[in-house]
Amino acid sequence: MKKLTIIFSAWLLLLGCGQGGKQDKVKDMVGYITSIDHQEILVTELIAENEKAHPGAAFYKVSSETEISSTDGKEMSFSDLQIGMKVEMWYTGEVEESFPQRTSAAKILVHTDEHSVNLARAIEAAIHHMEPLSIWWVVSAEAIGEGYEVLLSELSGESSPILIQITPSFQVIE
Repeated sequence: MKKLTIIFSAWLLLLGCGQGGKQDKVKDMVGYITSIDHQEILVTELIAENEKAHPGAAFYKVSSETEISSTDGKEMSFSDLQIGMKVEMWYTGEVEESFPQRTSAAKILVHTDEHSVNLARAIEAAIHHMEPLSIWWVVSAEAIGEGYEVLLSELSGESSPILIQITPSFQVIE
């Protein structure tokens, strides 16, 4: 009986490891790309808990195995990604428990409807207007009348959020 238990346990262990190296994709966050650098993107999202908002953020390493597509079904590549884009992220593998977290992107779904594309352009203009050495997260972004308002905050939390107004031609209003 003891041998049977050991054999069964070993079989279960092998079965669990027998995925052929392929790991399941885990849906992670829906947010905005706020930084792109060397095959890695930073995606931030607003997390509202108990009437208090705080950022969620993760660096995703993008590889040739990462599936990148748009909401209208078109395949995309890393070079198509831009700051400000609204994305849905899936990861695979380990998640480094730091802030921001770090993991490998398994799938990126880019929102390409007209509203999302215009907000992406407004967010990109706002982020490029800010201090380049800081890491920003998008607290909110919305169309207001003919233009846009983007509320950014430093990811470190060291400053108050900054409201940036953007014209319909995606210029920052000083």
